[in-house]
Order: sequence, then C-alpha cells, then structure tokens
Amino acid sequence: MSHLPHLIAKLENHAEWVKRLVLVGQKSWHTPLQKGGWSPAEVIHHFHRWDDFARNYRFIPFLAGRATFTAGAHAKFNEQSEREVRDGLGKEAIIVQCLKSRYALIETVEKLREEAWEQTLTIGDHDLSIHTYLQGVIEHDRHHREQIEQFFSLEQQGKLPMVNITERCGEELPMNLLLLADPEQAMIERYLSGGLGFLAEVEGTPVGVIVLKDKGQGLFEVNIAVAEQEQGKGYGKLLLLHGIHVALKRGADRIEIGTGNSSIGQLALYQRCGFSITAVDKDFFTKHYREPIVEQGIRCEHMIRLAQDLK
Repeated sequence: MSHLPHLIAKLENHAEWVKRLVLVGQKSWHTPLQKGGWSPAEVIHHFHRWDDFARNYRFIPFLAGRATFTAGAHAKFNEQSEREVRDGLGKEAIIVQCLKSRYALIETVEKLREEAWEQTLTIGDHDLSIHTYLQGVIEHDRHHREQIEQFFSLEQQGKLPMVNITERCGEELPMNLLLLADPEQAMIERYLSGGLGFLAEVEGTPVGVIVLKDKGQGLFEVNIAVAEQEQGKGYGKLLLLHGIHVALKRGADRIEIGTGNSSIGQLALYQRCGFSITAVDKDFFTKHYREPIVEQGIRCEHMIRLAQDLK
C-alpha cells in the first residue's frame, strides 16, 4: 500500500504529541479551551473514544464484509468522555488509554488490503472511501491539536519544556543516573544486556533514562531513573509513557515494571499510568543487595511487581 506508511506515520505522530501532554500542569489540563467548551483533558479523552469507535464500528466490520453504517453515533461517546473526565479520571490514565486505542486502530488499519482503500463506505447518506475516512480521522487529530496548541500559546503556564528523548545503546546511558534507581551495578548490567535504552535531555542536560527489555512472547520489562535534581518535574511520567509508547509500537501485549516497597511515589505513579500490582517478591532486596536501602525512613525489603495489558 503505497499511501499506507504516510498515513500510519501521521497516526503515530499524533500519539507522540499526546504522550508529551503529561507535562502539562493540572490547572491548564482542566481549563476550558474556550468559555463553555472542553478542557484539554476532555479533548484528549475523546480521542480514545473516537479511535475505539473507528476501529470497532467501522474498520473491523468493514474487514468482515460490511459496507453500510448508521451515522450520528459520536454524540454518545463524546458525552461519555466528558463525564468520565469530570468524574475524576486522571491525566496519566487518559493519555495511556489514548495511546492504547491509537495503536489498536493502527494494527487494524494495517490489515487492510491494497484494493480495499478505494472501496466505498456508506455512512448515513454519505458515500466515501476507506482512504477518505482515515484522512478524516487524521484531520480530526489536526484540528484539535491546533486548538490545544493555540490555547497553550496563550497560557504561559501551559507551555511544555522541550524534552528530547533519544535511543541509546546501554554503554551510552549515564551509569550515575541508573544507580539512582538501582544501587547494585550488577543488576543494572543484567537488564542493560539486550535492552533498548532511551536518554531524556533538557537543553543537552540528561534528566532521566528508561530501558526496555523484550522478554519474549509479547512481554516487555521497564526500568526508569530520573536525576535527583530533576525529580518532581514530570520527567518520570514522560519516560514511563514513552516506554508504553515504544512497547505498543513494537506490538507488545504486556508491560511490566518493579519497584521497592519503600518507593511510595513510584508505586502511585505506576498505578496512575495503568499498572496493577501482580506480585510481591518478599525479601528481594535483602537477598540480592549488599547494602541496605532506606527511603523516606522505610527499609526497602520487598520487590513490588506491577504490570498492565496493552491489548
């Protein structure tokens, strides 16, 4: 499909942009873009609903041989998006749902045969090709992105720091950063071996790292570290969402992460980003680490393992 890579790239670029909105402050995230209108939170959450709708009620039925659809169903899931945000759905959860829905849509679109792209869909009284319908999804992305970016240009507090995240091999990642999250170098070298590393920098200064390791059978494992002086600025959230994004792009089914029982902030962040506790590896740190670890007055003894399904 000669036009497919270009369209897929646009769908993926939208996911990249959405991911970086995790750095937006809470006030800007929940401020209406215009009087009586939606906030960025509500706009981003409705992308998730739109992608789910396009996949489940347009592309999947089309792949099964259906070509005629009713119109007007979008009002229901727009209302649902608004209600869920106002009921307290968190920023990280909204963005993760958006990423998952976008890559589920991409995976379905990639199943279309070349000849299907100009076949006709009938939606209500309108006839259009699959190609035109997908271009409509991309135009919908662009329209709302421009709305939000214009809003942030007027909101000084909403401007995002320029964080550059680049892929690096293991030996290029700063060991001093990795040791902040895991003081046992032997453990670090174990997950760096065969891992996929990324370095986050702000104006050339390293602020954090993330390493993903493909464990096979659709499972990815993640390790994150953020520079001490840069903690609390959202870089850990961005790196974690970047890890989820990379895993989705590589077709992962599940992603796992672990942290100590004393890492209260990390446990909260991981759960806000959609991870659930799956196991407790008792006495992991006392068995495998030579020196005791203490955080916030709490002895780190047990490994808390968390995971989330990506499909």
